[in-house]
Amino acid sequence: MAKYFVDFYELLDLDRTLDTSSLHKQIRQITNLKRKQRSFTCNGDESQKLAKEIDLYNNALKYFASDESRKKYDVELAHATAKNQIFQKLKPTADDLFGNALEMFNSQRYDMASELLVELLKQTSNNEKAWLLLGDTKYMMGDYDDALNIMNRAAKAFPMSIDLRFRDIRFNILLDYFNEAQSLLNNALIDFPDNPLFTSEQIYLYLAADKIDLAKKFIDEYILIKPSNSKFRRLTAENLIDIATQQYVIDSESGQRFPISQAKYDFCLKLITWANQLWQDQGTLAELSHIRELGCIQFDYSQIRRILICIGISVALMCFSFKIARGDIKEVFFSPLAVLIILLLCTAFAIWRKSRRPLWMKYRDSLRGYSDAQLSGDFI
Repeated sequence: MAKYFVDFYELLDLDRTLDTSSLHKQIRQITNLKRKQRSFTCNGDESQKLAKEIDLYNNALKYFASDESRKKYDVELAHATAKNQIFQKLKPTADDLFGNALEMFNSQRYDMASELLVELLKQTSNNEKAWLLLGDTKYMMGDYDDALNIMNRAAKAFPMSIDLRFRDIRFNILLDYFNEAQSLLNNALIDFPDNPLFTSEQIYLYLAADKIDLAKKFIDEYILIKPSNSKFRRLTAENLIDIATQQYVIDSESGQRFPISQAKYDFCLKLITWANQLWQDQGTLAELSHIRELGCIQFDYSQIRRILICIGISVALMCFSFKIARGDIKEVFFSPLAVLIILLLCTAFAIWRKSRRPLWMKYRDSLRGYSDAQLSGDFI
């Protein structure tokens, strides 16, 4: 079987006239939207499909990381095109309302997707997939109340639809309606006993409601009863990672994802490590690698000048003190200038210490426009 090459320009509707940095930013934004979409999908085939899409887009980010890597990609793309080895997106027919709506949804054209789905449901109100996609579309548009109402209505209309029942519960959790979510989940566990999707959703609910001890107790007790239930382990690991990554902020310019405080970083590291103890695959390992990378200590070289100023002034004052005291060390130590020298050296140390920051803090400082080291040395 021939190996097909992916044309990311066509797959992601990228404008080839844009510079590499702009394309890289656009791909990151699309990838983050897919992560948002994955946060409310049924943790099954649909979730795995989105995970593969995210992996594919991460490969695209590597191709568009620099002008050099993009140039290399363009050459490989040209060769694959010449050999007719390009992966092609399936295009829906003009009269396929659902297909076109799905195409618009996947292209992040949510307004158009919504219009098509409303029209489709006017023609056939019993289209379960259309209700599901309309709820997802409203959520991605930020119309959360509409999304919740649509999913609640659809779940009642199709009570045996696992997808709709799951979405109804997850949307309530994401919007902090925990009591309503628990009630819906209790009913789902009655209608679908021993379904690992809903069982693992109980853990998601506990975590979202900041009941970590209950979540841990539930996991430990379930694994003790069913230690070989691999689907439960995988779903729970995905839920742990999803809750952790909800603590991230996303820089709209760079597309980087990161926590903004030490407490949030520690919380994310704890949950992601826990997830990898339950289940390991490419996705969980990638998130563990990412959170560990965010914790790597780096030095803020932009603060070197401030540190050298503090040290330089301290040395100059010390030399001046020695000259005045005519080499009397005791008089130098007890002179008024000694206090200033010590203060300057302490400031230099404080700036140096705060300049040693983890990567997540570097991203946070870039986002907010200043660093803790700058605050320590501003009076200089």
